[in-house]
Amino acid sequence: MDPDHHGLHNLDAVGRDNICFEVDYPHTDTTWPWSRQYVEKITAHLDDQMTYNVLRGNAIKMLELDRV
Repeated sequence: MDPDHHGLHNLDAVGRDNICFEVDYPHTDTTWPWSRQYVEKITAHLDDQMTYNVLRGNAIKMLELDRV
């Protein structure tokens, strides 16, 4: 699976609150079971807050989940 280089390197164009990570499990084109390694590679250039937003925070806001 190829990373979305455009989205992650153009966060201001896409919108920093408009991007979320997904693994698409259980489909055959998923990053699972290597999701952790994949995430570490594609978010290496992001700061801790933006990594949190992409991996969790933006989805929590979008889905209006009661989590922090």
